[in-house]
Amino acid sequence: MAADLNHLLEGLQVNVERMRRNVGITGGQVNAESLMMILDSSIGRDHAHHLLVELTRSADLRNLNFSEVATADERVASHLSRDQIMKALDPTQYLGFAPEVADRISRALTADAEDRPSISP
Repeated sequence: MAADLNHLLEGLQVNVERMRRNVGITGGQVNAESLMMILDSSIGRDHAHHLLVELTRSADLRNLNFSEVATADERVASHLSRDQIMKALDPTQYLGFAPEVADRISRALTADAEDRPSISP
């Protein structure tokens, strides 16, 4: 499995500007989880989740930037300032569960490699 992954990643070229542009297309929607986690302490996770689902759908249906919808919504604005909302929606400020997922994958690959017999030339 590790060899397959290495093969897939050989020659990978990261275009940071294109990645920023692609993430920006969502207007902050890609980071709705971050906003939900912040709202969790004020209104509870379930309520925050349902609110963010509603705002996401509203942004999609109205063809608006998610950040515009989130900052204009009184249910969000009553708990967070515009700057706090924008920071929460900034993809450079939130990794979510990515570190935990990366650790889990790394452990699985390490275990897989240790379980395979070594072949000496």
